[in-house]
Amino acid sequence: MQPGRMQEAAFRAKARRAEGREPMEYLDDLARIASAVRVAAAAAVDDAGMPASCLAEVAGADGDGLYVLVDRESECCKLLAARKCMALTGADGAFADEGAALSLRGRVEEAALEAVLAFADAPDAGAALRAAGCTDIAAFRLYQAAGELVEHRGGQALRMPVRFGEERMNAGVKARSYIVTDECDGCRACVSKCAEGCIDVSMVPAVIDQERCTRCGNCATACFQEAIIVVK
Repeated sequence: MQPGRMQEAAFRAKARRAEGREPMEYLDDLARIASAVRVAAAAAVDDAGMPASCLAEVAGADGDGLYVLVDRESECCKLLAARKCMALTGADGAFADEGAALSLRGRVEEAALEAVLAFADAPDAGAALRAAGCTDIAAFRLYQAAGELVEHRGGQALRMPVRFGEERMNAGVKARSYIVTDECDGCRACVSKCAEGCIDVSMVPAVIDQERCTRCGNCATACFQEAIIVVK
């Protein structure tokens, strides 16, 4: 087993021990994410690589994925519909004794708003958007994603790596790790592309924290030296 895979396996085992149970089933996992953070920010990029973001609500989840509501008139919504990719971040109870922070990125498809509202976990789904002046709500299904859910209780934080929808992936996220080779010249181009901030460039070659890496591959794409490679 490669070092990165060993670290990831060890971290998952540690997280399971912290909760005193085995990993959650698929539906339980999504339901937990949906209930942890309700109000978030969704983001997408345009043709020039510039980001656009908007207010988003996590309405609920089912066997097909996580459902997110946004303002249909926003530039972000138009990009989500065109690009079919979303970054989703949010936090709840950041300054309270208990709370959670969510960070996901993945693939989306448009969903029927009426159907989403009919089974939404929150009875007031869409309330935050309407309070912000939104009169036309669009729904998206995040059907494949990777990221992290961080829950804090009583001064302790539990990090839960999140990956779902892998049966629809082109390549299995779990089956790969990104490492930096000796070709790295310390240019730091990869740092700005890492949403998780898990690349340590205090040394050359840089080092990727495998416990926090979501395997999105943005760092490898940004590397001018092609120093970041995939290890199966």
